[in-house]
Amino acid sequence: MSNKKKRQQLTSRIIICTLFLPIFLFGFFLLGLAGQMITLHLQALSWSPVSATLLTRHAEHDGKTIGRASRPAGKFRYVWEDRVYESKQLSFSLMYSRSTSGAIDDWDDRLEATIGEVGQQFTARVNPQRPAEAVALPDVRWVEVAIYLGFGVLSVWAGGLFLFGMRNGKPKQTISFSWRSVAIMAVFGLPLLVLAPLLWRDEHGVWAVVVCLPTLIVINGVVHGIKLKLANKEVDKTDL
Repeated sequence: MSNKKKRQQLTSRIIICTLFLPIFLFGFFLLGLAGQMITLHLQALSWSPVSATLLTRHAEHDGKTIGRASRPAGKFRYVWEDRVYESKQLSFSLMYSRSTSGAIDDWDDRLEATIGEVGQQFTARVNPQRPAEAVALPDVRWVEVAIYLGFGVLSVWAGGLFLFGMRNGKPKQTISFSWRSVAIMAVFGLPLLVLAPLLWRDEHGVWAVVVCLPTLIVINGVVHGIKLKLANKEVDKTDL
């Protein structure tokens, strides 16, 4: 291989990494956000209920998006083991989704109905191990999780396709079966099983079934791979 061709391949590789590595990493960041929301919710299930009083309530604006997207914000006070605490964490949601054109779901309305008006009491959840940590509504906001998962998987797939699916500037030839593909599907698919019972609990039965599909594909891939391996052994014995 000539030095000129090597330089061209190196330049091409640098350009691909510069363009698609940020997309690849951004996908993992979004998947991490989805995982964090589910993890926080599961942890909050074991937290203790506590009576809380809403001190302030207002609309917190993003200030960056079109339509001045906003979300409910405020502060509440609660007493735990004779000590008074205050918290601004109304939920685990990070999205500013309410705007002049409407909202993508009823989450903001649910949150406002939970905390009520200033001076009213509601039931919050407090972490017994760290009493300064409390949340007003610990539920999962499924629309937000779906957005993070959808764009996260798409970004990882698109970035990985160009980062690892190219050879000498051309797409690699596809193969009929690959344990690596099964392993990648398992890494992304098996964690989704955690969502199935939560979705079913929140009356999203169709989506509970959907998130199980990657696991079924992994099982099918493992069975297919084992059959191929056994078939190859039989062929080897026949050749002998």
